[in-house]
Amino acid sequence: MEKSIKKRIKTEYEGIKKSFSSIPDKQLELLDSLMQNAAFMKVTLDELQKKIITNGLTDTYQNGANQYGNKASAELQAYNQLIKNYLNVQKQLTKLLPGEEKADYRETWNKLNSIDYDSEAEFILAKQKKALGLNLDT
Repeated sequence: MEKSIKKRIKTEYEGIKKSFSSIPDKQLELLDSLMQNAAFMKVTLDELQKKIITNGLTDTYQNGANQYGNKASAELQAYNQLIKNYLNVQKQLTKLLPGEEKADYRETWNKLNSIDYDSEAEFILAKQKKALGLNLDT
């Protein structure tokens, strides 16, 4: 794995861990794996986004001499699966935040993007659509 990617994962992990700073150490130890996975997924999603933007959403395929067409790219398929898993991990982590910190977490997301979202899932999906240049009104 590329050094800068490892560094980004570590930075993301530290940011997530900081959100849970008021949680007792024993509980934090139990969440560590989930936080590491969330950090890995976030950085991987960012990398997949770059590849999708660069290479497009589809790949051309050919089966035999005359049968060909377009299909979703491998990066897009991986992205779609990973975003679902990432949203589940984010949801689990957010549920474990104390009430006050949960509200702060959502407020920070909203301020960073100047948009009011009812849930983290809505925020993440809108961010991904924006990065991919998709219409946000749908």
